Order: sequence, then C-alpha cells, then structure tokens
Amino acid sequence: MSKRGGIRLNLGCGVVLAPGFINVDKFFTLADLRRKEGIYGNAEVPDGAHFVQADLADLPFEDGVAEYVESIDCVEHQPFRDQPAALAEMYRVLRTGGKLALMTSSFDNLARLWLDNMTDGWKPEAYEELVQLLYGNQLGPGEFHCNPFNGWIMKHYLEGAGFRDFKITVYPHNSTERPPIQTQEWGPETLYIRSDMLWVEAVK
Repeated sequence: MSKRGGIRLNLGCGVVLAPGFINVDKFFTLADLRRKEGIYGNAEVPDGAHFVQADLADLPFEDGVAEYVESIDCVEHQPFRDQPAALAEMYRVLRTGGKLALMTSSFDNLARLWLDNMTDGWKPEAYEELVQLLYGNQLGPGEFHCNPFNGWIMKHYLEGAGFRDFKITVYPHNSTERPPIQTQEWGPETLYIRSDMLWVEAVK
C-alpha cells in the first residue's frame, strides 16, 4: 500500500474490517473491536487488517495517495453540514485517475415505502424495518442517519467536491442484483436489497 501504487480506503467501515484496505471510522478504536463486547460483539478484525480512527471530514492522509476509496452505507451518517467537507476529502485523497465507489439508500424510495406501509394502520414489523432504514439502527454513537440522498442531491455533492466523471446507478428495492462492492460480501442474510440503493462510481 505504498504511495506509488496507491492505498485503498474503506471509509466508514463499521465493525467489520476489510483486508487489503485501510479501514477508517470515527466512533471506536481498534481495541474496542478486538474486545468484541457489547455493540462490538459482531466485530471482525482479519489478520493484517489496518484501521485508523478518523473523521471523514478530516482524513489524516496526504493528497492523492489513494487509488480506490469505498464508502458503503456511510454518507447518510454524516451530519449534513459536514457532508461537503467529507466528499471533498474523498476527492482530495484520491490520485488522478483514482476511483470512488459509494453506496447509500435512496430517500425517495424510503419515503414511498413509508407511505405504502404506514399510513393505513399499525404494522409493527414494517415500522421497525423502516425506522432503521430512515434513522439508523441507533445502537451506538455514529449509528444515526443525518442526511437524506436521491440522485440529484448526490450529483450536487459530487460536483461540489470536484468530481466531473461519475455515474449513479439505482439498484431497486428487493433486487437480487448486487453492486460490485469490494469491502463486503453478500451473505444469506442479504439476499435482497431492503430499499432502492444509489451506487456511485466516480473517477478523479
């Protein structure tokens, strides 16, 4: 992971670290993950996995050191006032020709799911599922959703950060197709997509 070859960053990694990446999250330490207690009980720290505790809006990396940046289900956790700085940091740390891959829920679809499921009676299972999709699982610091996205909002933030070469793909609710995520594996518990997902591929 030299500067010449470019490093790979997993931003907003959560409790499952990806091998071959520098995993970055703000709300816990590597020691927290290794203890595997409480909300970190499902933590996974593969041998040789790298971890840096840092704010996405203030990354501790030099300009142009990353060949690839991936951020999965993370930007919606960033306070909306900090979102321009976070996307600008992703742009800054990428080398010219480097790639950003980013995924988040489409708030347009979440709003439709709420209207379709919760306006004609009390449905406990639908309520719990939708509250987590809308507001985060709320199990600990950083596990709250702060910022909604649709294609137009994403385009605005990407262009504001400096990206001009990008594509936004929507993976529909209940789709069996999968975005080409490199930091996570799709297991039996994720056989379908819970809401429309925005998948961004951007080149600096």
